[in-house]
Amino acid sequence: MRWALRRSTRYNLVAIPALALIGFIWVYPFLWSISAAFKTELGVFTSGAGLIPAPFKWDNFSRAWVQAGFGEYFFNTVVYSASSTAIEVTKSALANEKSQGINVSIKCYTFPSRPSSSRSSR
Repeated sequence: MRWALRRSTRYNLVAIPALALIGFIWVYPFLWSISAAFKTELGVFTSGAGLIPAPFKWDNFSRAWVQAGFGEYFFNTVVYSASSTAIEVTKSALANEKSQGINVSIKCYTFPSRPSSSRSSR
């Protein structure tokens, strides 16, 4: 009796390793960037493509915060994201208030309600 695989199984035997390789190639630069944050300046350029730094250097984060002005950039990001979120929430609330009695069908699709559970089960 001949051992045969289904077509989908054969495709999976090729597709899954290929996608895993593509995924690793895609995610490796991000992992390298994270590991480079813990390396010395010399270690970034001499260690090659290695992910684990020989001496972990935690000073890079404090140096970036102080010398590069990262604190100011972080504050600007917090102010921008908080204000834009507040503006969008306010706009959405006002749009909901205006549509209270005008177009019920759009409101049902936009804000679906749960069916009432007042029915008795038999």
